[in-house]
Amino acid sequence: MAESEGSSKTASVRIVTVPRTQMPDGCLVVAIESKGALTWAVCEDDITGALRDEFNAQLQHVTHDGLWHQNWPETGKEETPGHPH
Repeated sequence: MAESEGSSKTASVRIVTVPRTQMPDGCLVVAIESKGALTWAVCEDDITGALRDEFNAQLQHVTHDGLWHQNWPETGKEETPGHPH
């Protein structure tokens, strides 16, 4: 993607747990994008706090140490929910 089409910057990515009642029907994981960030919402019944914390530590390592960059298109959209399926 050309530089004028998007903005390349250090990614902000994390995993959060949410109650099953707040998840879309049939989904255990939902990706939520916002400008400069990606948050994975995971059903709290299906991931331990220790696993979530370890994932977040690893994600912080790869993003903050410059091992992973994300290119977000400059669409003007503030939030775009997504689903991996």
